[in-house]
Amino acid sequence: MNNISATEFKTNVIDPYYKMIYNYILVRTGYNQEITEDLTQEVFIKIWKNYFKFNNKKASLKTWVFNITRNHLIDHYRKRKLRHQSIDNTYNLSSNVNLEKEIESQENFQKIQRLINMLPEKDKELLTLRYINEFNIKEIAEVTGKTYTGTKMALSRAKKKLIKILKKEGYEF
Repeated sequence: MNNISATEFKTNVIDPYYKMIYNYILVRTGYNQEITEDLTQEVFIKIWKNYFKFNNKKASLKTWVFNITRNHLIDHYRKRKLRHQSIDNTYNLSSNVNLEKEIESQENFQKIQRLINMLPEKDKELLTLRYINEFNIKEIAEVTGKTYTGTKMALSRAKKKLIKILKKEGYEF
């Protein structure tokens, strides 16, 4: 039995998290809007059905919602044996590394997408959570089930891998 009204659910969950969840799923599905809309709807149904299990002593609502989203995507890909296809062009890896400046044409954008897709799935996920969904390290650690330090190190390695690939392809930083 759910312990939240539809109005409260809309105010506390849908309004603050819809755009973030939609964008996260959109990136992870390679910008397939039809699949993104279906998965987003399924995620919110899951959240609604399981809201009574939420415990704010174990996690923030934001990380709990994203854990459900992440697990739903894993299930989706496991069932369909699909791979993530694309990453957004909004990665801003540090104050002195801004990929948006590097993307001056559609050709460069497509090339960078291809290069990002060379990264392991876990690295793409970390970069997506950090630079698209703007999660802090603690939130990423909660979502991925890693320690704060482990998450910080993994994110640093993912950034270095991406920068190494970009430099190899002639991008200067």
